Amino acid sequence: MIQNYPLHVPENNSPGECLGTFSTAIALLSLELGGIINERMEAKEGLYWFSYLIEDRKYQDSRYNNYKNKLDFSFLVVEICNFSDSPLRDGLPRNDPKFYNTLQDLLQARNRWYHSHEVHNIHKLSEALRMAYYIANKCGLDFADELVPVLERANDIASGKYKSPLPATTEQPNEATAQEEPKAMRQSAVGATWLGPVGARKIQLTKSGALVDLQKGENVTGEMGNPTENRYLQLWKKLGLDWLWVDEFGSVASHIYGSLRMVGYWGSEPDDLEQDPFAKILLSNTYAYAGDVFYERENSESLDESFVGNITKSTLDRGREMVQEGEVLRVTWDGDLICFGDQGPQYIGEVESEDWFPGHFFLPTTKG
Repeated sequence: MIQNYPLHVPENNSPGECLGTFSTAIALLSLELGGIINERMEAKEGLYWFSYLIEDRKYQDSRYNNYKNKLDFSFLVVEICNFSDSPLRDGLPRNDPKFYNTLQDLLQARNRWYHSHEVHNIHKLSEALRMAYYIANKCGLDFADELVPVLERANDIASGKYKSPLPATTEQPNEATAQEEPKAMRQSAVGATWLGPVGARKIQLTKSGALVDLQKGENVTGEMGNPTENRYLQLWKKLGLDWLWVDEFGSVASHIYGSLRMVGYWGSEPDDLEQDPFAKILLSNTYAYAGDVFYERENSESLDESFVGNITKSTLDRGREMVQEGEVLRVTWDGDLICFGDQGPQYIGEVESEDWFPGHFFLPTTKG
């Protein structure tokens, strides 16, 4: 346990509570793991081991130009994961790909929490805490024991078992604002956290795949056009959604991944559609570069690029120039290749489902 640096215990699902717990958890993991590694390295290499290592690595990886602190979580992960001969690996699990993948996944989660446009929620917090616990437990850190009750609290909040004894801090609207109707807002992307009030029109997506307007009491699936071609209707079915709210702009809200999200458009999307790629729904698989090889991290399978089309090929080639080796890449549900790196999110380009790993897209991408 790190003295005088308490791990924040969440009281509710609010973004502030979630971010407080996430940030202190990452800090404490870095402090204990980095502190242990520093003691080992000073005993072996002397007090200035960090400066010497940074100078050597700058010629291999430009990220090392930015590292000033030996306890920096990004430095620890990049050094441990990218260099199999790193002296920092002494005392850490050997021949355990899951351990090193989890370290990289947690670093990517940290970058997403700080750089993406998502509103933090208790479900994503629980996921991150489980990764932190796995790493701490594998390394024999005291922090693992400290995480147990906090992870239990997060799970209880997510399931509704825990109700905070603290009074709610909600502002009372004044008479002028209480009479104003909340205005609909333009949404940023399919998958992004919903902004503003939900639309007044409520639609039920039945188990048979029909769309029923509750106020009208009738099937309105025909408003979506051809159901086998409308990608948003296909998306809703794949996600297993049930209730949908439609606003005056035709944007549709629903609950997915533990929070209210923008899930598409009613009918057809606007002609002037411009979406934020970093807020979109992400596919579950993750990718990285090892030299010139582009591979899926879950099973270390490389992508056979001899069959890819020009669009996907140009994106993969661009990624080799933009992305550092080992950085985690993700693909959005509609075919954007992106990376949440230490310096912020990077948009690489478009990929097409027919060129990709079989079964990774749950909907085919559309061709432009």
